[in-house]
Amino acid sequence: MEITRECVSAVWKSGAFALGTRLRVNDDAPLDGADRSDSIQYRPDIDGLRAIAVLAVLAYHAFPRAVPGGFAGVDIFFVISGYLITGIIIRQMLEKRFSLANFYARRILRIFPCLVVVILVTFVIAWFTFPAAEMEALGTSIRGAAAFIENFALHEQIVGYFDPSAERLPLLHLWSLGVEEQYYIV
Repeated sequence: MEITRECVSAVWKSGAFALGTRLRVNDDAPLDGADRSDSIQYRPDIDGLRAIAVLAVLAYHAFPRAVPGGFAGVDIFFVISGYLITGIIIRQMLEKRFSLANFYARRILRIFPCLVVVILVTFVIAWFTFPAAEMEALGTSIRGAAAFIENFALHEQIVGYFDPSAERLPLLHLWSLGVEEQYYIV
């Protein structure tokens, strides 16, 4: 399996990533893998913004008192993703070749492999370390993450990102993936 930008993006959002990866944005590649000359070319400025966003979030999690606004990196990531994906959608619509079904099929094919790995590894570790009540909450998070509605699942649990109890929710970060996918529906 080829590592795509979306897989790296999903891993970045999960907090496990490597900086310095040169990415060629190609969200509008056809499902058959054929290369198109109209794909967006590599943008080092966008990769630089991504790196700043990721570093801000990591710095916030590592040193919350020293970098109290670091979580704004998630907002930066939202803006970058929205800019890239919306540009692709608009271009495809103008060219009369946009398909919502193909758009979501590509998103799922690119995001799900990484998402499944993150969920499985989290589940296996939790199996050995979590008490039964926390495993139940993890099950709710897994269902929410798999359906890209983790933000709604967390809302039902009345858990805020900054609540002390949030530290025991290893898939909490997947709320942002849900919001991103819901944005594209709107």
